[in-house]
Amino acid sequence: MRRIHRTRRDWAADQVAGGLGCAAVLLRRRAPIQWAVVLLLAGSVAHYLTGPAMVAVFTVAATRSWEATAWVAALVFGPLPPFLWQLPDMSEERAGSAVTYFALIAGAIGWGLFRRSRQQLIASLRERAELAEADAESRAERARPGRRSPARCTTYSVTGCRCSACTRAPWSSIPAPRGRRSSGPPG
Repeated sequence: MRRIHRTRRDWAADQVAGGLGCAAVLLRRRAPIQWAVVLLLAGSVAHYLTGPAMVAVFTVAATRSWEATAWVAALVFGPLPPFLWQLPDMSEERAGSAVTYFALIAGAIGWGLFRRSRQQLIASLRERAELAEADAESRAERARPGRRSPARCTTYSVTGCRCSACTRAPWSSIPAPRGRRSSGPPG
């Protein structure tokens, strides 16, 4: 296994690039697609930009449209076929590092898509709950006494005679026995 020799200057440049990438994460909400593209392109040179690139790609997947997410994912996974073509000739360490990078970025995209779909689900459930509550209030408003519709006021008693449920009890239409007036049920 051959190790790549890196000077202190290379190491310091990677550290500075990583620090600037972490600082750029704070600006990702204003222009997430542009920052994701910049961090992905710069991340091909500096290893320390993988974390900020993951955060930027997650932000694009969670907050932007499907089309924008697809374009950023195409930019991320565009180098994958040539990488797989060269995989047998690569050192094991470099191949493992690249596979880990692609897996982390794919996980960030998937997590962002999951978050966005969950947000959309919660918003639609809230909207449905508000509509159901408004519908229940309107039904309660229509069902208040004094606002009954004429179709609901007229009913038929057990004997088949028509009476109004809004004005009297069902038994009040049954004639009382002679000589006795009662407002209660016959019997």
